[in-house]
Amino acid sequence: MCYFPNSWRIMQNMPNNKIFNKKIGLFLGIVGILIVALMVIGLVKGNPAGAKNSFNWEDKPVMVNVQVDLEKEGDQFVVDNILKEIEKYNGHTTVFVTGEFALAHPDVVKNIEARGHEIAVHGWQKGEDLTLLDARGQLELIQKAFSAVRNAVDKPEEVVDFKPQGYKFNDNTIRILQEIGAKSISGIFPCQESFCKCWYAQQLGKITFPYPITNEFWAIPISEVKIDFRDIPLDDEYIDNPQDYLNYLIEKYNQQIQTKDPLIISVHASITGVDKEKLNSLSQFLDYVKNKNGKIAPLDSIRHFTAYITNFDVTGPSSASPKEEITVTVKYTANLYCPDYRFLVVGKYPGEDWKIVKPEEKYCHFPYIGDYTFNIKIKIPLPPIGENIYTIRVLGRASYSIYGYGSCRDDDPDWPNPPEDADVWDEITIEVKKPLCIPYIINGSDERRKDVVFVPDEDYWERKWEGKTPLEKFLEDMKHKIDKRLGEVSPIKENMNRFNFYYTEVPGNAIPYTDIGNLPANFWKDESCRFADTVIILHADVFNDGCGLRDINPKRYK
Repeated sequence: MCYFPNSWRIMQNMPNNKIFNKKIGLFLGIVGILIVALMVIGLVKGNPAGAKNSFNWEDKPVMVNVQVDLEKEGDQFVVDNILKEIEKYNGHTTVFVTGEFALAHPDVVKNIEARGHEIAVHGWQKGEDLTLLDARGQLELIQKAFSAVRNAVDKPEEVVDFKPQGYKFNDNTIRILQEIGAKSISGIFPCQESFCKCWYAQQLGKITFPYPITNEFWAIPISEVKIDFRDIPLDDEYIDNPQDYLNYLIEKYNQQIQTKDPLIISVHASITGVDKEKLNSLSQFLDYVKNKNGKIAPLDSIRHFTAYITNFDVTGPSSASPKEEITVTVKYTANLYCPDYRFLVVGKYPGEDWKIVKPEEKYCHFPYIGDYTFNIKIKIPLPPIGENIYTIRVLGRASYSIYGYGSCRDDDPDWPNPPEDADVWDEITIEVKKPLCIPYIINGSDERRKDVVFVPDEDYWERKWEGKTPLEKFLEDMKHKIDKRLGEVSPIKENMNRFNFYYTEVPGNAIPYTDIGNLPANFWKDESCRFADTVIILHADVFNDGCGLRDINPKRYK
């Protein structure tokens, strides 16, 4: 056989150390007819630095929630004027009912529910101020209001949204609503509130989009416009002039087209229901929404649309070679401004545990809402024996870091965890082409082991082998050389766990009595072979050729 060891001249002057650098090794002379050139290496080579959807952000509709307030006696006669305008555009909305009204007119509430509208709670009676009550007083009044409204409907379990009278509430209100199982509170939310931890809201000084106080409870802000340098809610009680009212509605809607934030407006049966000009302004606005492909929807739709990450999609090549660097593309839609969007990339062959692909890189994004794309460069690892399918999985999670906005700390508990502990995940499978240098015995990474490649000589194919193919005979001989030759020679046998062994199915050609041999084409350029430290061409016949040594330094090929 002929062999091509790395750094022969350095080996001649090898120091007497127990652990050697990979550039330093041990040369064994001829053992019988076998010439072996291998190096004992050091252990350290170096320190390394759900469903797919097509989507288009521009086509995403703006959700419009028209909150109709049904509060006092007489509203039952005029609320239908507003509901008919909404229904004219195939819309459904949320009707906020006071407990006092529901107790007096349950048939009216039930009829509105039967028409497909969502029923919610607007406190016990018009004009109340929850902030004047202590926690116990609030609890009693809120429970009383929910009980009255739920008793008036066929589906009481769906009455889960609340809006305080005059938008007046405090921390006790928020806590009590969560305790009784409510899903949202509508109102005006300055960022002085204890639950406001969003960087974007803090920057604006207020919450302007549906905000998850918890995963189960949302703050729903009434949309506002600037009037004389003041923020005024889009509430018909705050804007008197019908034409101004229409203009402000359209102005705000056009702003939401850019941000895709939902538009939340409040109308009172006792105001718009009796004012024909305001009712006409509302009708014109709803017509504008439909012409702009907007969607008139109840709060339930808005609470459900605000999953942090949607349209999550991972793509990449269907096949690759071992050690080849590929590009994996990740696309997603961020639906909320505030969370830290974290992504973890893992990969594995069948039978393996998931491994983080690039632990030195963290994929942290802190985006505005919209569509985002990023690319990941991944080097395909050598496959284990008999495997050729490599799976890459990308996991994503959006959350508020315990260390504050913008945290990418490794010890943050909110990083995704493989295999499925994440908000979203998607994966691709890659068919890994059979490498030129095929793993045979692997004891560790090629950076930390001595890597030896056996190559069959062409003469294996020039003979007939009884009951065996040329390749099978070569593998049998290779196993014998490893087990009975190398494995029985000191100091190799004591250090076998420091070696990786590979082989090629493509033959080479060793020329007897010379130090010249032909390796398979592009051997040193192939990603699966270029890491090799020693290459051995194994003859089918025995050559007493004294085949010489020559330096092959893989650095020249990097």
